[in-house]
Amino acid sequence: MGNALAMQPSQIIIQEDDPLLRDYKKASVNDYYAAKDKFDTLQATVGDKMTVASDEFDEIFSLICQDPSEHFELFDCWEIGKVDVMEVFAVVIVYCKAPIETKIPLLFDLFDFDHSHEISQYELVLLMLCTTRGLCKAVGLDRPGTDELEELANLAFGSIDRDRSGAISLHEFSDWALHEPNLLLYLKRFASTRLIYENQLQHDTLLKQLCDSFVQFAIQVEHLTLEGSETSSPPQLSFLASSSQKQQQQLACSTGTCKEVIRRHCPHTEEREAEYLVHAMQTTMAQRSGAVPDALMLPQMVTMDVFCLIAASYVAFIVADEDKEHMLNLDELKILLWLIRGKEPLPSIVDSYMKSLDWDHNGMLSALEWVTFAIENDSRTGTLSFPTQVQLLFTNADRNGDAMLTLQELCNGLKPMVLQSMLTEAQQRQHQTQQKDEVREAANAKVASLALEKQLQTHGDTIHGLITGLANELMLALDKNQSHRIEWYEFRQQLDYLEIRVSQMKRYIQDFVLL
Repeated sequence: MGNALAMQPSQIIIQEDDPLLRDYKKASVNDYYAAKDKFDTLQATVGDKMTVASDEFDEIFSLICQDPSEHFELFDCWEIGKVDVMEVFAVVIVYCKAPIETKIPLLFDLFDFDHSHEISQYELVLLMLCTTRGLCKAVGLDRPGTDELEELANLAFGSIDRDRSGAISLHEFSDWALHEPNLLLYLKRFASTRLIYENQLQHDTLLKQLCDSFVQFAIQVEHLTLEGSETSSPPQLSFLASSSQKQQQQLACSTGTCKEVIRRHCPHTEEREAEYLVHAMQTTMAQRSGAVPDALMLPQMVTMDVFCLIAASYVAFIVADEDKEHMLNLDELKILLWLIRGKEPLPSIVDSYMKSLDWDHNGMLSALEWVTFAIENDSRTGTLSFPTQVQLLFTNADRNGDAMLTLQELCNGLKPMVLQSMLTEAQQRQHQTQQKDEVREAANAKVASLALEKQLQTHGDTIHGLITGLANELMLALDKNQSHRIEWYEFRQQLDYLEIRVSQMKRYIQDFVLL
């Protein structure tokens, strides 16, 4: 299908709080069937027709639309007093509360006019015309030209009709709709599908703004110490730096700057939330330095990875908090878990999270309850969540801020993503044994941690070659428009594939390189 459907994110003007879109998003599949039954009854009475007047629109869609007259005006953009009802039904299907696997048969049946359980080339053209026109009207975009859409539909028909029967079965249509990358990207631009594109876009944008501001005000530090202390930082990936870089350097900001950055980009943040986030950053910095956190002697500087760790969990909460009340209900918690986990959570999982995290048992989840859990969870795993690592990769590697990575930038960004968790796990074991005050075990853990760092340094050339190969593979796989750069949306939409390959690379290095 080429790039005809690959619209850029800057073209999206969806308003999350638009009451008209909200009506469609609240609609259920049963609501759609009820409206379709009313339309079928109308057709049986007045004959075959595809357009409806205002009063007929009111009768058909009154269950879905709170103010049918406003919806009618939205679709009657030419002000002729009639609306193409197929456009409206297509929008209801795309936006309604159902997984995409349920929506595809609904859309197929809607345009299977002769009920043959197959779609002809003419019917596919109508499907694409009506769906695109309806979606563009719903979100206020200029729709592609009719000739362009007809040509696109005709080309698509040839690739969908694999058995060359001259008609498309539901199986063929479903397989195409679920696996055609440009179509999926196109639909994600319009509606909250299984990948909740709008929420992801908002989350990624806000987190990038926070990270960009952090970089803007950050300074380079060679190591961090507790105030008034000479305690040095734990082993870092200094061997990954260039040969001329003798000491590991990190970007860091003061706690006051961190708080100001959060307040700037998240203006509705309450004072107690901002204070808690900054204190969590200080505590995490103290733990990573190998010291027991002391309220009277907490670090006053925060590195970028710690800032990103804490901020990412809070940003996910903000995006999920649609009513901006600083509390999440079950529906909003589902969005939050979806963002964090990268896949749609089952209702039982959402309910389990609410019961375990809702300390005051009020049926709602506060920002502090969530962030406390998220920080503890990441501390146990010893690493940033993978989506946060990806965002941090872009922020660190994309130095010119064009939201695109060259091959070299990608390679540089992958190094800490692949290797840092190995050192972090070793440091976690060392810290745990120190807390137990078991001198011998603590000493052994420290020796193991230092040995691991030495191994990574010894095999640096081999590891560099493997990561360079992985970067080349990812560039070939993800650079769909062959621009020799990976754009942010190309990178983000293949998160599952990225995580699998990075995980495989970690295991390979552990099992076959670090013998």
